[in-house]
Amino acid sequence: MNNYLTHLSDLGIIEITGSDAPEFLQGQFTCDISDIKNHQSRFSAWCNAQGRVICSFLILRDNDRYLLMLPEVLIATVSTRLKVFVLRAKVGLTTRSRQYFCTGISGYDANDIADRLNNTGSQREPVLQAAVSPFETGRTILLIPSDTLDSYHSRLASAGLQLSDHQAWKIADIEAGIAWIYPQTNGELMPQELNLERIGGLSYNKGCYPGQEIIARLHFRGRQKRRLCYGYLESSYAEMQIGAKLHAGAESSIVAGIIINSVRESRDMVRILAVIDIDQAGTNTVVTENGQPLHFTPFPYQTDIS
Repeated sequence: MNNYLTHLSDLGIIEITGSDAPEFLQGQFTCDISDIKNHQSRFSAWCNAQGRVICSFLILRDNDRYLLMLPEVLIATVSTRLKVFVLRAKVGLTTRSRQYFCTGISGYDANDIADRLNNTGSQREPVLQAAVSPFETGRTILLIPSDTLDSYHSRLASAGLQLSDHQAWKIADIEAGIAWIYPQTNGELMPQELNLERIGGLSYNKGCYPGQEIIARLHFRGRQKRRLCYGYLESSYAEMQIGAKLHAGAESSIVAGIIINSVRESRDMVRILAVIDIDQAGTNTVVTENGQPLHFTPFPYQTDIS
């Protein structure tokens, strides 16, 4: 099996440090920060007071600091907004997008190759590794110090990793149900609708954080109406925009879902990640705003690992 590396230049990094950082993050994010061991990562979210997701991110613990990876387009907004809640806590928030570069590696041997290079390398600052999802073993995001980026990429290439385009990585994200939030969907969705509790990104036992009461009420009263689904559109010309609304039939004005992400896989196929009304998932009646049929399937994983 081939191994690949992908430049993830659309991801930025926020570093959170300080003696109060674990407690501060525990009171802000949906995952249980205390469960993240050193050099472990977890997909999670930050919500507003209404329980709607402001951003989703991959959080990596590196000794006494935490690194958030999220779309670069949201870095400035999220960093500024998070700082408002620091108050007198001993917490530092710093944008590190210029100091580190995110590189995706994938393939059967990719993680072993990265481990071997890190253990034998001479770089002054180590390359950090963040698992994308607990359900994937073949993909990892490397945080490579910018001053060693070219040399490290050369070493990866020498070890057999082939350069892959970003499109293939985004398709893998869609197939794995990795729901990155962008400005078009900011503040639109509940974390359960992104399946976060099913990949360890949402805890109901950790205590208070923004929107926690509303999120818990949705869970314990069992009134969730929408869920994350994977789908496709057979079309050679349509481009699905993030945030585009979907409808419950060609003649219906009822909104049945919202596009989270989409990628053209081929001339005649667009892969789609969307949040869909539960009673519409799997019916093949959902259509785009201009009436094109979409085909959706709920994700198979059911286990809550939080």
